[in-house]
Amino acid sequence: MTDGQPSEFSIALEQTPAPEASLSLEAQLLDALIETGATFPDAAGALRAIETVLDVAGDQRAAEALGFVFARLPGGKHGQELRAALNLSMDCDGVELARQNRETKQAWHQRIDRLRRRIFKKR
Repeated sequence: MTDGQPSEFSIALEQTPAPEASLSLEAQLLDALIETGATFPDAAGALRAIETVLDVAGDQRAAEALGFVFARLPGGKHGQELRAALNLSMDCDGVELARQNRETKQAWHQRIDRLRRRIFKKR
């Protein structure tokens, strides 16, 4: 500052708007409802209710998407491996699939684990 004048930095700082904090999808929905005139005596409770509904909807959409993917996987051994890797569970189907492919249960599970690491980039 010279002669009581603010520096260029001070002027820029005053004129630059602060970035808006990002709100969760639930909070955005609650804000949109409030903007339309809806009132909520318990906003925190309303937010929790909205979170629950969106979680259920998200789970349903995820299940539908996974079903869509599974329906389009190729048949045969490679399709079985992909289904098992994406299913993320090692259940009795793995034992049956290992038997069908004439290999040990351990070899099947090791191959599925390797495939999962490749798909999900886990070490």
